[in-house]
Amino acid sequence: MMNFPSSQATAAQAWAILQRHAREEISPLRLQELCADTDRVSSLVAVHTSHFNNLPPSKTDLPHILIADISRQRMTLDTLQHLLRLARARELRQFIDLIAWGKYGAAKYKNIHTGDPSFPMYVALRSPANEDMKMIGPDGLNVLDSVHKQWALIEKFVTQIRTGQMKGVSGQQIRDVIVVGRGVAVMALRFFYDALRRDKEAGLARVTGSLLGVSSRPLPPRRLRFISNVDPAAAENAAAELNPANTLIISIVMSIDEDMAVATETMKSWLASALGKYKIQTIEDKHIVTIVANETVYQEHIRAMKRKSLHVGKRENIFLLPRFCQCEAFSTFSVAGLLPLGIIFGWKIVEKILAGAHDIDVHFIESNLRHNLPVLLSLTDVWNDAFLASSGRMCTPFSQPFLAFPEFVSMLESETCGRAGKNVLGASAP
Repeated sequence: MMNFPSSQATAAQAWAILQRHAREEISPLRLQELCADTDRVSSLVAVHTSHFNNLPPSKTDLPHILIADISRQRMTLDTLQHLLRLARARELRQFIDLIAWGKYGAAKYKNIHTGDPSFPMYVALRSPANEDMKMIGPDGLNVLDSVHKQWALIEKFVTQIRTGQMKGVSGQQIRDVIVVGRGVAVMALRFFYDALRRDKEAGLARVTGSLLGVSSRPLPPRRLRFISNVDPAAAENAAAELNPANTLIISIVMSIDEDMAVATETMKSWLASALGKYKIQTIEDKHIVTIVANETVYQEHIRAMKRKSLHVGKRENIFLLPRFCQCEAFSTFSVAGLLPLGIIFGWKIVEKILAGAHDIDVHFIESNLRHNLPVLLSLTDVWNDAFLASSGRMCTPFSQPFLAFPEFVSMLESETCGRAGKNVLGASAP
């Protein structure tokens, strides 16, 4: 017999119990019978409510509610208890603490995380600046300081564009944005933009913000367009009905990608053809912003530009992702997402996005596993995939603003889970 460490033995036992439970107790049951049990249904619904306490209160703020209803799954309360036992045996709580901010101090929100270099601290990207929090990196510095410093730079940049302090080369106000790039960050932007432009407050923010000293007048909503391939037709569609004089091009460079480099050059040519009376260097300095994954990619990007005798652009228009969060899958709340959204919707809307993300982070880290929405959904996934051989899933938005959500989730999952090259939920793996 194989000798397991005590925790591994418990995990193996929990796995075996779940296998037997699925085979002997769940297999004969049908979902219609399970849903007729009202006590079971109510017990398999978890609710999270938040008012985003780290934001100033507003008279119009209502409770924000998230619901995880797993009662429509082929499982019982016993199933859930078995799954939670497996999670505890695999030390899920300790792992959550590790990828968050580690051991807690005596007071809520006064936590010190001694960073493990092998675990990038993605939670830092959503941690508010108005709380007494510290997340110590391998170098002994509080990583939140660099996050909040970059927030201040993004807010300043966004405000200068939206108020007209930072104008285009012809003196017109920058209002529209074309993002050139692909991957999770761009897919997240598509989802956020599609959802927020249908929101009343965010929709109003798309219009407000005008040149300083100019009386208010009706303005069209700001627009966000995307180019994610080298096809010239894609560039033509993205630029349709936009005025180069008040358009900003944001190039997201997560790696050296020749196709995206060509797409960026196509948009530079579009700007130059319309604003030809100005020097190309001046046009690019006023209308091109580059977001780079890290210092290594940045240096490669600079060398590639110089080899082609292309203008690199001024340093103030180049933003780098934080060095402790350079995984593309978690770039949504980095400058790659915050800068374009800030220009279109304003920094106040961005603050609410960050507050919502931080709120679910805190829920995920602090909540009991039994009532933890992300944990419950993940355990349900494990149950269906590993024990019921039901790996198919359906992600269906029931509201128009969420039409882009399934595609975003699909790409996010492929980036985070799809590169292992093996099935980590195989029947032999507890």
